[in-house]
Amino acid sequence: MKLEVLFVLGTLALLGLPACGDDPAETTPGGADQTSGGEDTGGGEGQSGPGAEGGGGSGGGTASTNDGPVSAADSPWGSPLADTGAPLPGRKAMNPSASDSNQQGIQAARSGNLDAAKRAFEKAFGADPNSYEAAYNLGVVEDRLGNELRAIDYYQRSLKLQPDYERAARGIVTIHARRGDVAKAIAFIQPIAKYWVRNLHLQAIYADALVYAGRYDEAIKAAREALRRDERFVPAMISIVKASLRQGRNELALSVLEQAMKIDKENAELLYLRGQMYLEENGRLREALDAFQKAVQLEPDYAEARMALGAQQLVGANYGEALKNFKVAAELVPTLYQVHLNLADAYRANKEWEKAKVSFEKAMGMKSPLPEAHFNL
Repeated sequence: MKLEVLFVLGTLALLGLPACGDDPAETTPGGADQTSGGEDTGGGEGQSGPGAEGGGGSGGGTASTNDGPVSAADSPWGSPLADTGAPLPGRKAMNPSASDSNQQGIQAARSGNLDAAKRAFEKAFGADPNSYEAAYNLGVVEDRLGNELRAIDYYQRSLKLQPDYERAARGIVTIHARRGDVAKAIAFIQPIAKYWVRNLHLQAIYADALVYAGRYDEAIKAAREALRRDERFVPAMISIVKASLRQGRNELALSVLEQAMKIDKENAELLYLRGQMYLEENGRLREALDAFQKAVQLEPDYAEARMALGAQQLVGANYGEALKNFKVAAELVPTLYQVHLNLADAYRANKEWEKAKVSFEKAMGMKSPLPEAHFNL
């Protein structure tokens, strides 16, 4: 049984639910995403820069978690650059009427009712056409419904309203990468990251895209630039871990990962990566399983972690739990063939032959030729 492991540059979450690698909006230092019901933080409209024409943004909340200036002697990443680059545009709060509908949409999505969530977010966007948050949430829902082009359109609308919005930028990069068009992903994110250099989440997204393209040294350089602004910025550390693992520099990857976990031990992506590293070490399968399980508990929408957890559960003959995780992953990323291939394996392990056949056929229809699916059939 061949199992596929996902890499889709992090799973996207609805605004109001933290995405993998993001800071929760309620607790983010600096408050770049603390806009629900808050005050206007500055000029949200008419901003210049690449994002104003349909680009800009990354995974999570604030652009930086900088706790204060760091001297060059103290920082392992080089001289600090915290005060250089174009100032970030302010972020305008969603109006109260739209916020109510937005929360209804989040609750509907949590319960699995994406159609109701979409209607609620459309109502929110109608009540506040300037809400980059509502546009972003519509993009997430369209993506989960399998409508990638519509998702990109909503992410672009979000970016026109908030040109440095990291979550919307990650959404576009993720879809391009998922479709195998890494060059398009990099062409999109590079100018945005270069312009909004103070948004550290954008730098981490750019670094992740470079990792996916196999440009590991460039990815590490981009991540280090972010760390020169904030040496405790975990998403940039994660990018270095990914690049180092791809280069086979496992000791460096582990060293950086351990530094990051000292800063944020509850980071789902760090736990997922630690689990993947455990899998490479003899006799540590139980620890890998525990790491994947905790990652899913911390971030239920983290598709990669669910797939990794399901894979280990299949190996351990825990077929029922594996099937549950693969089903959720298929709901989160319905356009990724690996999801349906692994779901088919789970159905087969549970002796649900017809459902297994349907999932295999769906996987083959998404990527042809697909030798793994033919082999499993």
